[in-house]
Amino acid sequence: MVYTSDLRRAVDTARLAFPDGEPEIRQDVRLRECNYGEWNGASAALIAAQRSRRVEEPFPGGQSYRQVAENTAEFLGELAEQWDGRRVLLIAHSANRWALGAV
Repeated sequence: MVYTSDLRRAVDTARLAFPDGEPEIRQDVRLRECNYGEWNGASAALIAAQRSRRVEEPFPGGQSYRQVAENTAEFLGELAEQWDGRRVLLIAHSANRWALGAV
């Protein structure tokens, strides 16, 4: 099973890796990148400079890294309840990767 963020770049990656749709690809909004709000599209350097400040405090008009971690943890909890021993691949974003280290 492949789970991916519903953002186009993640979905495109999954479809490129598995063009025949096997294994099944499922999209989940909880695997989205952090919503940087007013800073969506800003340079990686600007986002990185704010990273430690935005763990608890949301980006202006967006969300905090804590919120990303909570979404990721919710997804993982649900996945664990349904897991049947099969391999699972997650295709998500950098904020989710950091969240995996925190949950």
